[in-house]
Amino acid sequence: MAKFDPLVFDNKVAFMQQIMTFVRLGFTNYITGEIIPEKADGLVKKFARYYDINQDRHQRLRAKKRGEGCAVLVLYQSKKEPLSPILWALLVTNGEHVAHKAEPLKDALNPKTALNITGYELVKITKKDIAKPVWSWRMSKQTYESWQLRIIEAVRSKNNARIKIEVDSLHKSPGFAAIRQQIRKLNKLLKGEWKRAGHEKGFPPGLPQRLYYVKRLPNTGKQLSVIVKRAKTAITTQEVEQIAA
Repeated sequence: MAKFDPLVFDNKVAFMQQIMTFVRLGFTNYITGEIIPEKADGLVKKFARYYDINQDRHQRLRAKKRGEGCAVLVLYQSKKEPLSPILWALLVTNGEHVAHKAEPLKDALNPKTALNITGYELVKITKKDIAKPVWSWRMSKQTYESWQLRIIEAVRSKNNARIKIEVDSLHKSPGFAAIRQQIRKLNKLLKGEWKRAGHEKGFPPGLPQRLYYVKRLPNTGKQLSVIVKRAKTAITTQEVEQIAA
């Protein structure tokens, strides 16, 4: 059997979309974490050996028909830094599966244990003209409250450059439906603070007219073996530079 060499996403939005897709398909039990690249291969080998994360979709379908659970692993690393940690999410369906006993899995269907990735949590929301609730990502309570504080402090600083930086950063948030709803509320807060600061007319600097809508992105990235090799090369280069210095 060929070595399992999973894709490591290099786009966080695509990573979040992939997680959401699997949860929607029934992989609602989860555990998340992060690991340094040079140790990631060992983690993946362990999960492949014990949890069969290397099954293809046909094998998972047959397992489901037998009443067995299935597991998948989704990985992400920022492409800006080869030594940055790899974020991982192990997702497991209901049914007989060793991960239910071996791992402290949480329930993504329970709002109290919603799946949280880098300050965003996966939730079900209602949308106009759609009968059933749909999955979406939203800012966690902590992230949202942090944005409220950043907006208030930026406007009260009366520094237009700072305000524009914060507005630009806010509107670069992943454009999932629930996040867009939150950005609209934060924009309302921004305009209110702007008016209270004595600006009767005009809009805060940098405020866009439209919100960013996320589209389905391709699964782009590099295979884990490439990430691990690149990280080890970077570590070796650093060690040589330290010795030379």
